[in-house]
Amino acid sequence: MISTLKKINRHNKHHVSDTFWLGCLIGGILFIMIYGIRVLDVTYDAWLLDSTRTEDLWDLTQHYLGWISYRNTPWQFPLGLTEGIFSSPVSVIYTDSIPLFAFIFKLLSPILPETFQYFGIFELLCHMLMGGFSALLTRAFTDNLFLNSISAAFFVLSPVMLKRTFYHTALSAHFLIPAAFCLWIYYTRLRETKSNRQILCYWTILSVISLLINAYFTPMVLGIYLCFLLQKNIVRSEWKRLPADLLVPLAFTGFFGWIMGLFYGNVSASSERLTDLSHNLNGWFNPGNYLLEIKDINFIFSPQNYSSFLPALSDMTPWQQEGFSYLGLGMILLLAVLAVLAILFCITLVRSILRQKSHRPIQPIQRVTVSWIISVSLCLLVFLFLALSPRATLGDHVIYEIDYPDVIYRLLSVFRSTGRLIWPVYYGVMALILIGLIRLLSGKAAGHRFLVVLFSGALLLQTVDLMPALEFKHEAYTTEYDDPQLPFVSPAWEILGENSTRIMFCNPTSWYIQCNPEFPCPFWEYALSYDLSLNVTYMSRDMTSLADQETKKHFQQRAAGASYPDIIYVFYKPSKIPSSEATHLNYYEIDGYFIGTEMDLSGITGVSPLSL
Repeated sequence: MISTLKKINRHNKHHVSDTFWLGCLIGGILFIMIYGIRVLDVTYDAWLLDSTRTEDLWDLTQHYLGWISYRNTPWQFPLGLTEGIFSSPVSVIYTDSIPLFAFIFKLLSPILPETFQYFGIFELLCHMLMGGFSALLTRAFTDNLFLNSISAAFFVLSPVMLKRTFYHTALSAHFLIPAAFCLWIYYTRLRETKSNRQILCYWTILSVISLLINAYFTPMVLGIYLCFLLQKNIVRSEWKRLPADLLVPLAFTGFFGWIMGLFYGNVSASSERLTDLSHNLNGWFNPGNYLLEIKDINFIFSPQNYSSFLPALSDMTPWQQEGFSYLGLGMILLLAVLAVLAILFCITLVRSILRQKSHRPIQPIQRVTVSWIISVSLCLLVFLFLALSPRATLGDHVIYEIDYPDVIYRLLSVFRSTGRLIWPVYYGVMALILIGLIRLLSGKAAGHRFLVVLFSGALLLQTVDLMPALEFKHEAYTTEYDDPQLPFVSPAWEILGENSTRIMFCNPTSWYIQCNPEFPCPFWEYALSYDLSLNVTYMSRDMTSLADQETKKHFQQRAAGASYPDIIYVFYKPSKIPSSEATHLNYYEIDGYFIGTEMDLSGITGVSPLSL
């Protein structure tokens, strides 16, 4: 057995790709162990139609219904436009339906089954690629396949990725971050076989893919790329190439965003709550997580503890779950060991210098080393600052708060969940911990053996520590769910669906659609079953104000005598319903919903006329 492992290691020394594929295999195995194989069934969508049964959140339902709406929309330009969820087409980017996969599978739609979901496949690929690229990170510093495999497992089992998996599906594509780090670290080796243009092409492709998965990853990839350019130019002084190096990825990323409809229509780029959705500095050691449930227009946070051993720490606000960055007890142990070893190394170095009999001049630090220190430090510090902004907190204490000018505030609000920008720092710190230990201990045989034992023990501790989260995720996604029952029981819904083309929520802001998805999501599914359109629904950007304006104009037209027999009007409550004389509508209460229509539904089971 030992001789076999030695042969594999010798083979791995000359075949870097083996490390990548082994990491992918580890990521795939861990995914199936946690989430099972049922979610990989492309025709199984019961768990998606009501995702509150998994983790109390409607977002996964929104993503799936967004994919169905996009699939049903005839091809048009821009290619990512979706009809039927707003008064005008909206990009699939704004339903977080993983635009890259949505586009690919829409192309394949004619040969796909009628019911088709790709979210399980996407998550499997994310875990495999996370394992592959994270294994490559440590492969740059050691060709020991066992250490590379353990490192891959640490990244795949990171609490941050564990939290996002299926909860916010597109946001679990964390492999993009170690992929960017790999392009940076392997630059010198790539230059031996690839031209600068080819390497620039790799960065451009990675940036475009990040946008077509979820735009939050784009500033992360481009931020790492900028630090890579800084380090490269400090060493090679290729400043003349800088304009092209900057413009090409930005231009192509913007171009593909335009093709997918990112800039189409009147979708607001910015959002609110920038201050609340930041990172908390205690997050590195805080296993506390929150599940968000929206019930009767109220935000309900259910606390979770991802650790078997450590207590949850206090936050300034539960919204800071967006900056969740718990390292895990195994990784914290490795950090502590690295700190001790680094201190001992520094003490030994100082003593050796002081004991030198001849006063030989200390060799200057090489330019390459300086470039790495500057660029890596800048990368981590800038992302940390952005993740903390505009209000830096430690527990429930405010460290500082920046009063940004309105222009800068709106610009940052494009990525309002600034806490997520801690992810490059998080994975950078993980990589530095593992790489630091490898560099300090792998020089001698005894140190190497200790390293193998240390990594193995830390991974075991990490797994045991995260068992509450692993068991929760396992139960949530391996449970067999039945198709959810829509709340539309009366036969009147079938009559309305077969004789209408549109559903109009009146007024959308009254319904709090953006923060009350339990209302629009069932109507969205109902609309899809009858090929109806909606005037607005639950999306990643709030469109209700625009929908309100259009609704107001619509009722002015009705008051002027216009007739729209194909519209189902849904009202918030009777006090918000205009008089029949003004609208020429019949009003009914059906299964708890207040409906307006030009049809006569009197006498149908479950229908109660409203007298206004």
